[in-house]
Amino acid sequence: MGGVHHEDERHGGQLAGVDPGGFALGQRQEVVAYLGMGLPSVLFGIALRYFAVQNAMIGFATVLSCGAVVSVVVALRDRAPGPGELPARSAHPC
Repeated sequence: MGGVHHEDERHGGQLAGVDPGGFALGQRQEVVAYLGMGLPSVLFGIALRYFAVQNAMIGFATVLSCGAVVSVVVALRDRAPGPGELPARSAHPC
C-alpha cells in the first residue's frame, strides 16, 4: 500500500531539476544533474576520512561557494538581453 507513486516521483524529479521520464532533460543533462546532486556528498564523505572535520567543512564550503560563483557568472553570460538593452552584435555584418 505504501510507497511512492509515479506522479510523486515525477514531481520530486522536477523539483530537483531532473525529469525521471527523460522528457524535459537530455541524457547528458540528466547525468550532470545527478552528479551535481550526489558527487558533493560522496566527496565530502571521502574528505572526512582523510582530514579533520573542521578542515573538511571549510574545504567543502569553499568548493561549494566557488561553484555558486561560477554558476552565476555562466548564467549572467548566457542570459538574454533585458528590456532596454541591445543584443550583442555579430562579428559578421549581414
